[in-house]
Amino acid sequence: LVIIITIIKNYQKQPNLQESNIKFSELSYLEIANIYYPKSSAKNKGLISEIFSLAQKGKIKIISKVEDGFLAAKKAEIKIEILSEKNLSKLEKKIIDSLKQENNLKDFLQKSKYRKNIMKTTRKKLKDLSLFNEEAGSKRITNIYFGILLSGLGIAGLFLAPFSGYFSISGIGVFLVLVGISRFIKSSLVPMLSSEGLYLKKNIKKDNQFRLSFFSLINFNLVSIF
Repeated sequence: LVIIITIIKNYQKQPNLQESNIKFSELSYLEIANIYYPKSSAKNKGLISEIFSLAQKGKIKIISKVEDGFLAAKKAEIKIEILSEKNLSKLEKKIIDSLKQENNLKDFLQKSKYRKNIMKTTRKKLKDLSLFNEEAGSKRITNIYFGILLSGLGIAGLFLAPFSGYFSISGIGVFLVLVGISRFIKSSLVPMLSSEGLYLKKNIKKDNQFRLSFFSLINFNLVSIF
């Protein structure tokens, strides 16, 4: 019952769509990926497309080398050479600054510290454009922490109840576990996008031509690297 009430209440709190004046062409690949996949790691595909976009603009050069590996196996390595740092957006500058520290593209993509910094810049831009929910991140983390705390206390109560002689503790333990689970569910239902962001996401889904070209591009770039 607690879980059902939590789900119903949070669905009722979902923001209504509000028309946005922002066009797809005004956003970067990574910004679009964050709108389409606000809670999924799939948004990292947009970062790969940003790197290929920098290469197309002549800002960086992607150098692919094939070297001999263990037992004569071939090992592909992709290096990045910085060509120009002029007329960069804030996001592009952040990407290039990160590539300076790690010019091996595969290693760069696998190290979370670079992705986190770049993603932080992207999210800030989307918040400035009123496309992201300002309080979503803190609400999700708060609910997750409460979920861990309450579930932990509930499990501890269930474990200790037979030894304490107070079997009523078992009921309290079950209740706390259920409330903890409801907190986890609540965290997953917090809308990351604002009303305008949800409107833009809906339009991306409706625009089949744009959606197919965009996702074909990011998936092609992903295959090109791995």
